Amino acid sequence: MQINKIHIKNFRGFEEKSFNLNPHFTVAIGDNGTGKSTLLQAIQVAAGAFFLGLPKVVSRRHIQENEIRFAINRISKQAEYFTPTIVEATGQINGTDEIIWRRVVSEYGKANSTKNEDIGTIRDIAINYTNALNSTSRPQLPIIAFYGVRQLGGNDIRKKRVKKNRLIIRDGYYNALGAKVDADPVTQWFYYYDEELKEDREFKGTFEAVIEAIGLAIPYLKNIAFDNFRLELVADCEIEGQETRRLPHSLMSDGVKRMLGIVTDIAYRCAILNGFLGYKAVQESHGIVMIDELDMHLHPNWQRFVVNDLKKAFPNIQFVVTTHSPFIVQSVESDELINLDFIMDIPPNELKIDEVATEVMGVDSPFAIENEEKYKHAKRILTMLEDGSSSNEINKELDEITDPGLRAFLELNKLSKGKR
Repeated sequence: MQINKIHIKNFRGFEEKSFNLNPHFTVAIGDNGTGKSTLLQAIQVAAGAFFLGLPKVVSRRHIQENEIRFAINRISKQAEYFTPTIVEATGQINGTDEIIWRRVVSEYGKANSTKNEDIGTIRDIAINYTNALNSTSRPQLPIIAFYGVRQLGGNDIRKKRVKKNRLIIRDGYYNALGAKVDADPVTQWFYYYDEELKEDREFKGTFEAVIEAIGLAIPYLKNIAFDNFRLELVADCEIEGQETRRLPHSLMSDGVKRMLGIVTDIAYRCAILNGFLGYKAVQESHGIVMIDELDMHLHPNWQRFVVNDLKKAFPNIQFVVTTHSPFIVQSVESDELINLDFIMDIPPNELKIDEVATEVMGVDSPFAIENEEKYKHAKRILTMLEDGSSSNEINKELDEITDPGLRAFLELNKLSKGKR
């Protein structure tokens, strides 16, 4: 699945808006309240239409009543709801011709007013895929997943090793559009993989494909393995400036923990839905993945590379993410950026990081906090020189300057004013 364009009408805070999505990676930025999360939720609704044609899938994401745009009437003080609420998507599924589908709520109180002609094509494709699962020309199933901010990605393992029969649709799309990563299905898969492989109920190469994807997406982790005793992944954490340590997932930093949870979940879904591809299951799987606040808990140095790392690990998956990080913004192309505040003509990857902060993200000061204080201090001393302050007052201020270059500059200015 690939969504090329999303059109929203009367959905949450948007009266009517269209967005073009990059086929590989889209980063949405903007102040809080401008609609970054709303964009992801609209894409959830659009992608969830595929589930209407699948059996045994619970999370069929519909437009919720609280997502219908409303305003409070100044006279009656009552909410007035604006309908129809529409989420319309234009895209392809597994190389099909471009199709258009929509989800609709025609009026408030009608939970789902989507008609067959609105959703028919994408639902029919899903039905055909399901019917062909056991055929020799088995289709690739699209990866569909959403990851919110209310989860740290750490293993939340229920200490139960209960084997259950594999149901591709149920397992591959379980909680796909929920906000949290449920580590238990992934844990069960890792734990029983060798046994299932021996009994010819698992595809050869998928385990290695998942581990390789984790290493590509998180280069800080080496020698990744699954610990059958701890029931979680373990790896050597090689973070610059720190001693290399072998740690279990649960004891890693919040940034690594969250990203490992997300990446492992995506790769696992590739292995379940398209396991027949074997070692290529992750690299060749297509689909759409949404991540709210990609930069959460990530070190700034990691933020510079996380987009490219995800592209390497999942080259055929379309990512749509939100961020507040200028480092992530600086790492993408112009057509990979949606700025909900204003439109930029300059490619963000051609700007310095302080220029990204001011020109693209609207930060008031181009300086880091420390440099901002230095700037204010220097400006105060220069003002004192212009105002004719005494040498003692100026020297007292100069004594607080620790930057040698800045101090030399101010000393020369003082001498030029005849101050000693």
